[in-house]
Formats: sequence, structure tokens, C-alpha cells
Amino acid sequence: MLSLYSKLGAEDVGALVDIARHHSLSKGIVLWEADDQLIKTCKPASFTLLPSPVTKEGFQFLTSLQPHINKLLHKVSHDHQFMAMALESLVNIDDFTRRLYDLYKASKCSGRKGLELGVFRSDYMFRLEVDENGKESHIPKQIEMNTMACALMDFGSQITSVHSSILTDAGMETLTSQLPSNKALSEIGFGFQAAWEAYNNPDSILLFVIHEFDPNSFDLQAMEDAIFKINKDILIRKKKFSELLGSVMLTQDKKLMVNDEEVAVVYFQTGYGPEDYINERITLHLTSPLANFVLGHPANN
Repeated sequence: MLSLYSKLGAEDVGALVDIARHHSLSKGIVLWEADDQLIKTCKPASFTLLPSPVTKEGFQFLTSLQPHINKLLHKVSHDHQFMAMALESLVNIDDFTRRLYDLYKASKCSGRKGLELGVFRSDYMFRLEVDENGKESHIPKQIEMNTMACALMDFGSQITSVHSSILTDAGMETLTSQLPSNKALSEIGFGFQAAWEAYNNPDSILLFVIHEFDPNSFDLQAMEDAIFKINKDILIRKKKFSELLGSVMLTQDKKLMVNDEEVAVVYFQTGYGPEDYINERITLHLTSPLANFVLGHPANN
């Protein structure tokens, strides 16, 4: 598969990099960066200067396959026997995983069931294989499956427009019609709306649990804006773990309350690494009510 960069000279690349930076800044494809004094500045997020060519067949195959992978992942998360077998050796050597697994077991033992909203991102790369006759094949390989803190939805939705402009500036405008659309951001917005409506309380809120410092906050803001465009009645509260101390509780009938507001859906942008739990108070006083709600309450993430 021919690389698009082979059509460019060194000067062309330099000029296009400047154009790409301007496009990324104008479209909000940026990250926060903090220095030692926590003074924040914006910088363009990393992305390829030109789109990466893939075969149409490979792309369509992955598009059709993804719903089945999502369903498989959902079923695996509810297969307690499989989860126990898969994590059995890890929980004995990793304290962080063990404590998360203990929360999972405690929540499952409650016997409560509910709806779930899955927000997934699956990452792939194509591996080039050449047979004995010199025929090339591009085989998709899954790198990882993100099941929480699925960042970059807005960036992915915006990058098509950026690549289209760069291709045009590079004299390759005939390729712009081959760029696939990316509706991830709007689709996720509709997903949150459906989960909020399924909870069936118009006064309930969406709770986004965020990092103490999140370089991807622009992307998260875009998600919030996408939900607002679909339904202006949905209230979203973004809270850090430290801000939830003393304000979160689980009622006797298993309703999650934050500052006296009932929560319909919890979306975790943080909590997937031990460094996210900055002290033991957070670990002891927050994870149990949040996990019990998320793993067993209607319309949970």
C-alpha cells in the first residue's frame, strides 16, 4: 500500500505541519499541559499528518465486527466464573486489582440487576504480511479495548475534517472522498441520553468522575456539549474524587446521591489506576457506594 508521504518533499511536510497545528487549535484538538507550578497551557494533541491508508475491505470488516465484540465484552463482564478464573492469579500479586475485584464481588453478591451503558473504544493497527508470491495483505490486529475513560471521541470525530483540509492543501484533494465519516461523539451522546431516560427520573443527573488534572478535559467538554445538543434537560456534574468526599451517599433503596441530587448514570474518566486514588479516605469512602451503584443499579455505566 503506497504511503501518502512518498508524494511530499521535506519543505511540503514542514508547511503542512504548520497548517495541521492551526487546524487542531481551531477545532479544539488540544490538550492541557501543566508545568511544575501547575500553570496550564494548551498544545495540539498528537495525530498523524496524513490519514493512514487501509483497505476498504479491512475497514468494513472491523466496522461490522465491532458490535459483536461489544456484546462479547458485555457478556464476559457478567460471567462471574470466568472473571474469577481470569483474575485468580493476578489478585494474589496485585493489591490494586484485588481491591477492585473485592468491590466487584461484593456488588455481585447483592443480587441487584439493572441496565448498563457501555462506552467502548477499540484500537487497531494493520499488520503488513507478504506471501511467497509477493502478494501483500493488511491484517487488522486489535491493540486494546477501552471500557472506561474512553477519551478522544471528539478528536476522532474532528480529525476527518482536518485530514480533508490537509489533503487538499497537499494537492491530494481527490482522496478526500475516501475518508470515512466518524460519528462517535454524537452516537455516545445518544447513548447517554438513552441511559438517562431509562432511569426514569427527569430530575436525576449524569455524574462524570474526572481526574484531579486531566489533559483531555477539552474532549470531555465536547462530550458534554454533544449530550446538551440532544437534550438540554440533562444535567451533568463533573466531580473529582476529592470533591466527592463528604457529598456522596447510597440510600437504603440503593439510590446514589451527590449533594442531594440523584444520580442516573456514572461515567468514570478516572479510577483505572492506583495513582487515581490519592489517599485512603477516597478508597474507603467513595469506591464502595460508587461501585455498588455502577455495578447493580438501573442505567449504570
